[in-house]
Amino acid sequence: MTPRELLDNVVAASEELKALDPVVLDIQGKSTMADYMFICTGTSDVHVRSIVERIEKNLREKGVRIDHVEGLPQATWVLMDYGTVIVNVMQAEQREYYGMEEFWEKMPLVEDIILAVREGT
Repeated sequence: MTPRELLDNVVAASEELKALDPVVLDIQGKSTMADYMFICTGTSDVHVRSIVERIEKNLREKGVRIDHVEGLPQATWVLMDYGTVIVNVMQAEQREYYGMEEFWEKMPLVEDIILAVREGT
């Protein structure tokens, strides 16, 4: 699965569970850790866990295994490492506090991916 296909699946799975404020950052050539970073917000620890579990289940069904996951027990900020795509599912307080978008502000946003997934294209 290409990084873009993996990312499309992450976005679609998070949209299924009504994740809030999804953002995709294109970090290709800017970081050695991944090609894309996905960030979204869950409204509670239960919502964050549900989003994470849906992403993991949908990708596992397609034969994609997660490399690493952190933060699931507390579910205030869960990081999922899929190699080429890093997924951050955060509660609003952690997202605001850590300011991931501001930290990566020089990276281009890839809004067309989220729109394409929503439109089914």
